[in-house]
Amino acid sequence: MEKFDSQREALFRADYAVTSLTNVRFGLILGAVLYALFGPLDLWMLPESWRQVHIIRFAVVVPTCLGVLALTFNGRAKQRLQELAVVFVLFAGLGIVCMILVAQEHEPGFRYYYAGLMLVLTYSFTVVRLRFRSTAVCCIVIIIAYEFVAVFDQRLLSEGLLQGRGPIFINNNFFLISAGIITLFGAYALEDYSRKDFRQRSELAIALEELRVTQAQLVQAERTSATANVVAGLLHELNNPVGAIVGAADVVHRGAQQLELTDRSNTSKTDEEQSQMRSRIISAIQKGATALEDATERVKQTLEVLKRFTRLDHAQTADYNLNQALADCLTLLARETGDRITVKRDFGELPSIRCHAREINQLLMSVLKNAVEAISNTGVIEIRTSAREGSVLIDIVDTGVGIPQERMKNLFAPSFTRETGRVKLGLGLMTSQSIVQRHGGEIVVESTEGKGTRVHIRLPETVVTEPR
Repeated sequence: MEKFDSQREALFRADYAVTSLTNVRFGLILGAVLYALFGPLDLWMLPESWRQVHIIRFAVVVPTCLGVLALTFNGRAKQRLQELAVVFVLFAGLGIVCMILVAQEHEPGFRYYYAGLMLVLTYSFTVVRLRFRSTAVCCIVIIIAYEFVAVFDQRLLSEGLLQGRGPIFINNNFFLISAGIITLFGAYALEDYSRKDFRQRSELAIALEELRVTQAQLVQAERTSATANVVAGLLHELNNPVGAIVGAADVVHRGAQQLELTDRSNTSKTDEEQSQMRSRIISAIQKGATALEDATERVKQTLEVLKRFTRLDHAQTADYNLNQALADCLTLLARETGDRITVKRDFGELPSIRCHAREINQLLMSVLKNAVEAISNTGVIEIRTSAREGSVLIDIVDTGVGIPQERMKNLFAPSFTRETGRVKLGLGLMTSQSIVQRHGGEIVVESTEGKGTRVHIRLPETVVTEPR
């Protein structure tokens, strides 16, 4: 039998008590009913002793059974479920022994009521689900009690083993002890199975928890990847205007220096010449100032995109326009699309939807990035949006490499790829599907290998679920 350390053993016993509680209660009810139903049999099997037997049956054993049943509904007593079940089995078995004890020698029950003990022993592990040690205690106590009554009260050995009542003693013991051995084997097998099942369930629970933690880490990694895309796009978008600002600032600075030098060194020149030179310098300064304004406005717009993209905590909902969200994602992906990919926008008029903006940004960025990465050289990405029957529809179509048909059936499962000798787990589409489903929508992917892929997303205007 499988062994556990003390901590896991305590957990196993608690789990065994919880999982067997229904069985024990059912067994106690059934035991009380069966014990009572055998009452009429006493009138035939024990015609002279039935009154004493009924006292044992209905005044001791059945009330004890019902009392134990009541205790199983008590929180503190329920923690001692095995002990309560042992009490029931011992009372049931010893009750039958006492019936044999009060029976008269010439009554049929005097010889045949031992059969009830076999029923009690089998009942102990099959219905009441006693563990092996508890079953062994019950078997030993009940069999020893019967042997004592058979030898010292019934005197079944008074005439020898092979004569008189000796064969009855041998017959009864053969069946009773055989039933006890079978009961012990059954209890052992049942507990061994329960222990293995508990170990497997424990290991599965640990594995599921580790998987949950790993999935959370991978989802966070996907979010980090999306953030990295945002940062890369942001740096790309800011690079040109920042360069323009630096250049324009240099023009303004040099223009100011030239004005100062002109005032100092051009005293010999005519007023007209000085005026023309000043006009040229001022014109250059004005162009620089205009460039500064344009570059500053572009920086401002880029920062607005970033603000919209990361504006909300992921646990909050807000009204969000998906056309604007798509435009922001395309702005941040401009470095990757460059001149090689033509982006066609067919944005219909959309209502603002109530959603988790950060998750929607992650979803759109992931799908668009997949479309960009699917196009190895030049190609086209077409984005169409529309509203219909309380939902917002988004279609993202690319002319990339497409998806092999054998991958389509497991498209939303985690994908494994090998990069630089290491296995990498990808959750992109699985995460996208989870986001869409949490928003009460659906995502459908159609693809033809070598021609391209179409991703259709439907989102309701209002979402009621919370993100993870």
